[in-house]
Amino acid sequence: MKDRLKEINDIIDSIKSPKEYKQDIQKKMDDFYVLYKNELEDYKHVKTIDDLYNLKSAGYIRYINLDGKLRYGGILLKVFKSENEIEFYNKNLILIQNTNNKKWTISWEDNYIFYKKQTKKGDAMRNLFISLIDNK
Repeated sequence: MKDRLKEINDIIDSIKSPKEYKQDIQKKMDDFYVLYKNELEDYKHVKTIDDLYNLKSAGYIRYINLDGKLRYGGILLKVFKSENEIEFYNKNLILIQNTNNKKWTISWEDNYIFYKKQTKKGDAMRNLFISLIDNK
């Protein structure tokens, strides 16, 4: 019985406070941005469910799975909640498409999601024009 109580206490002690959890996630993100510096340039981490549902379609998605491996993803088509009779099993899904027109879904719960706004043909010219004005 003593061993069982110790095991339970160890489990309880291992549960992190919300503050500790946030700090751990932030450290992971900092590490990912160092490890995948070039691949995640201009990409922003999607921190909350609200942020996820506010993403605009046609933006670019990259994600890191829970094993820490970067996946290149594709273009964001849609964000939606899975339909399951048991609410606990519902997940927030992201439908993406790559340049080969292959479509698949990933879940927000099982990946660290990174998003970059869609770049348009005129963006490069606009940015060049703005940089020229700023340099004067």
